[in-house]
Amino acid sequence: MPAKQRKPIFTGFMPNMTAQDRRIACANLLFPWKWTSWQKGKQTTKVEQWLQHHLNTPHALTIDSGRSALLYSLKSLGIQKGDHVLVQAYTCLVVVNAIKWSGATPIYIDVNEKTYNMDPKDIEQKITPQTKAIIIQHTFGNPANLDAILPIAKKHKLKTIEDCAHSINVVYNGKQTGTYADAAIYSFGGEKVVSCVRGGAMITPHEKIYKTMKTYRDALPQTKRHHIARHLCKYPVFAIAKKTYNIKIGKILLAISKKITLTSTIISANEKKGEYDTNYPTQMPNVLAHILLNQLSYIDHIQKKRNQKAAYYTQHLATKTITHPQIETNTKFLRYTIQSKHAQTIIQKAKQQHIILGIWYKSVIDPTPQDQSITAYTPGSCPIAEKLAKSSINLPIHHTITKKDQNRVIALFNDK
Repeated sequence: MPAKQRKPIFTGFMPNMTAQDRRIACANLLFPWKWTSWQKGKQTTKVEQWLQHHLNTPHALTIDSGRSALLYSLKSLGIQKGDHVLVQAYTCLVVVNAIKWSGATPIYIDVNEKTYNMDPKDIEQKITPQTKAIIIQHTFGNPANLDAILPIAKKHKLKTIEDCAHSINVVYNGKQTGTYADAAIYSFGGEKVVSCVRGGAMITPHEKIYKTMKTYRDALPQTKRHHIARHLCKYPVFAIAKKTYNIKIGKILLAISKKITLTSTIISANEKKGEYDTNYPTQMPNVLAHILLNQLSYIDHIQKKRNQKAAYYTQHLATKTITHPQIETNTKFLRYTIQSKHAQTIIQKAKQQHIILGIWYKSVIDPTPQDQSITAYTPGSCPIAEKLAKSSINLPIHHTITKKDQNRVIALFNDK
C-alpha cells in the first residue's frame, strides 16, 4: 500500500478532541495557579444551565459520569432491592452495573434489528409484578420508539428513564429526547456525542425527584486531583499517539501510559467484574466541565458533520453483504453501525490497512465480564441482540474523517 494511504483511521480513540480542548487541558496541567479550580468552580453550573436551556428542562445536575447519573436516577425514582428494571440487550455493562447497584435486577428486552433500539413488542411479555422501571436507550443517536414504549410504561405504572448517552440534542416529535421520561441521563465520556473524558448529567421535570437527585449528588466527594490529572493527560498523550501510531511510537506510548496509569480508563477493572469502582461516583470536576462547554458551543456543527458522513456511507457503500441502519427523521448519528456476516474478517482486514473500526457492541452486554452470570442475562432470551452483536461494525464519522478516509473504509467492503 502506498505510504500516503497509511494514515491511521480511528473510529474511537477520543474522536471529538480539538486543538482548543488540548489547549485547555495542557494549560491546566502546566500552570499551578489553575490547579485550585480543577475541582470546584462555575463551569459545572454553566453546563447545567446549558442543559436546562437547550433541552427545555427545569432541572439538570452534573455528575462524574453517565453510569453514576443512572444509578442516582434509579435511586431517586425509588428503585430498590427486589425490583425489576427493564433494559434493552445490546448495551454497555456499566448500564447493567448501575441497575444492580441500585439493588434491582435487570430484565432484558430484545431490540429492533434495524434501529438497534428496544423492541416494544418484547416489553409486555417480560413485565413481572416486580417490574418497577424501564430504561429507554436511544442507541447511536437513533431515537427509540417512544410513541409505542411510553404507553406501555404508563399502562403498567412503570417509572421511565431515557438513556441519552448517545443522543443529546436529538429531537423526537418536536421535543428533545430526554424530556419525555421521569428522568434522563447523559454521558460525556471520551467517545460520546460531546466529551470531556469523563462526565455526566441527569435531568428531570419533577421537582421532588430533582431534590432527591440533588441530595445524592451534593453528598458525593469531589473527584481526587490525581484522577483529574489522569483525565487531562489523555489529551496530550492521545494527540501524540494518534500522530505516531503507524511508526509504533504511538502504540508504545499508549502501552506505557496504561501501565503506569498516566491516563484514565473508560471502564475500570472492578467495573468489568460488576464491582464498584472505589474512586467513583463523585461530583463532576470543574475543569472537565470547561472542556465540555467548548464542545457544547458547537454541538450542532459536530452533529451536522457526522450526519453528512453517515449519508456518504449510505450512498456509496452499496453491497449485498451488509445491512445499513434504519434512519429516522431526526437521527443524529454518534456512530454509523452496519451489519455484516463477515464482521470479524473485515475488522481484521481493516487493521492491516491501519483502519480501526468500532465494535460497539460486540456482545449483548459489552464488555463481556469474565463471570457472565453477574449480568443476569439468559442466553437466547434476546436473539436479535445476540445476532447483532456478532455482526456489528461501527464506521468512523467524526470531524477528522475526510472523504478520502471514507473511501478507504468503503473499499474494505467493496473489495470483499
